[in-house]
Amino acid sequence: MGNARSMKRFTAVILLLVLLAIMTGCQPADPAADPGPEVTGPASPVTLPPAESQSTRDTIRLAIRQEGDLDPFKPQHYTTDSLLGLVYEPLFEVSYDGRLQGRVASSFRWSYDGLELVVNLDGNRYFHDGRQLGPQDALASLQAYLAASLVEPEEETADEAGSVSFQPELFSGIEAWKHKSLENIISVSVNGLDQLVISLEEADPLLPRLLTFPLVPGQELESGGRSQLTGSGSWQIDSWTADHLRLSRTDRQGRVRVIEAKAYPDAVRAAYDFENGNLDLFLMDASETVLFGDRSRIRKQRFEDGGFISLFFSDRRGDALAKRDALLYVLGSDPELSTIASPHAHASFPLLRGDFRLEGRQLAPIERSSMPEGYGPSEEQLPDDQAGIPAPSDRPAFTLLVPRGFVPTRLLDRLSTALLGLDRQLLVRAVKADDWFRALREDVYDAVLLVDTAVLFPDPADYLDGLETLGLYSWTDRVGAENRQLLLEARARCLEPGDGERGWTASAYAEAVRNTFEDLPVIGLASTGTMVWYSSDVEGSLTGDWRVPYRDLEELFLWK
Repeated sequence: MGNARSMKRFTAVILLLVLLAIMTGCQPADPAADPGPEVTGPASPVTLPPAESQSTRDTIRLAIRQEGDLDPFKPQHYTTDSLLGLVYEPLFEVSYDGRLQGRVASSFRWSYDGLELVVNLDGNRYFHDGRQLGPQDALASLQAYLAASLVEPEEETADEAGSVSFQPELFSGIEAWKHKSLENIISVSVNGLDQLVISLEEADPLLPRLLTFPLVPGQELESGGRSQLTGSGSWQIDSWTADHLRLSRTDRQGRVRVIEAKAYPDAVRAAYDFENGNLDLFLMDASETVLFGDRSRIRKQRFEDGGFISLFFSDRRGDALAKRDALLYVLGSDPELSTIASPHAHASFPLLRGDFRLEGRQLAPIERSSMPEGYGPSEEQLPDDQAGIPAPSDRPAFTLLVPRGFVPTRLLDRLSTALLGLDRQLLVRAVKADDWFRALREDVYDAVLLVDTAVLFPDPADYLDGLETLGLYSWTDRVGAENRQLLLEARARCLEPGDGERGWTASAYAEAVRNTFEDLPVIGLASTGTMVWYSSDVEGSLTGDWRVPYRDLEELFLWK
């Protein structure tokens, strides 16, 4: 103990002497002062070992949620799936601005009739155990992906307190449309040229967008082991238990070379551990971001993701657009209601701000400058007592269907206030996933709160196909031919490796989106987003997006 105190005093004295030397060196020179002996050799700077708090480490501490296993083909929590994305490479991936590009797939082509997709693989890919990644591995992985994707989704589960874990994919029209696209596959095989071949019942040029599944060794899939499969990415799994996951860099490059991920039952307990300094990064999915998004004193980074929240109005009485316009007018007339999307980012259309097809253009939201006749408060209403309380409205309540487990409290509060401007009371009806599609088709409501998850990113044509799959709106019949063609061509452009010449411009595409939504009984409310917190020990930021949030994780500085 005495030696430790002596060392601390010694270090303090040395630091003081260095500080005094620096301060003296910064003073103006005195011409009359004795210059002293001439220094003939190079000066040797005074050096000290770095302070303990400034030494770096190569291990980063992250949080995941508790999982039954690490099967990459099963639905995992966003935090777990994001880490597995470092371990397993996909056949295709999506760039930050929405373009599809090959990862292990080097190219693809369609047969003349559009019923057969042939995929060539990069022959220089290897699994972590040294085995070469080949077409048989891609075939087995695709079969596992289809088996997991086409199984009937499980019912929402409730925790010990009885609250339901919200799973947006169970309610999403875009997810339902994706399911139909995968059901269109009738066979998968490998041909004599070692190419992956996918045969379809009907032509579907958009299928490559769905082939972002992970690639694993086919032999391991055949053996039945799914809890810890070998990957080919830049990180590999060292160990896994129900409470802990450890990954390491395969090439040992970068400053961060080890990931220690601790499993938590929920985000609240992970946030508590982050506050206590036991985590370096804390990644949250869209629902968790809503809970913790207002914590401003923590350095954080938000990723706009593929979720889109909208209000779709029933047209059973032929008044869907009138109801929409009336609500738009009220929302636009009250500045306090302009934050209806909060804490989500406001989004009038299912588009990412970085969508390459827009070339930086911003679309003006749909607005209304006047109230449709017959939808405002009744001028004949008189106070029913001397206190001046208005008489109860004789208009029926405004029935809103909401997915069970999705509780956007602020949004519903502001929507309830806005509906009072239409002399309507809000009546929320929560519907569970098993009953969702039936409830939509029964059409016993005024509007439905749609929460969509996107295959790649929010796309207007995907959203419209989702409405049609849900049985809500047939855009093939009701959207003008020119606008429909522009939207279809813009979606197809995401599959082109280059910028290819098209018969339309970015401004024409933007105009087609706005024209379509002008006549659609929908109010776009918000785009969802994910978020990562950085501890004070982390220097630098991640360079990925919501699909790959941990990109360039190895380049962060971690201070002890």
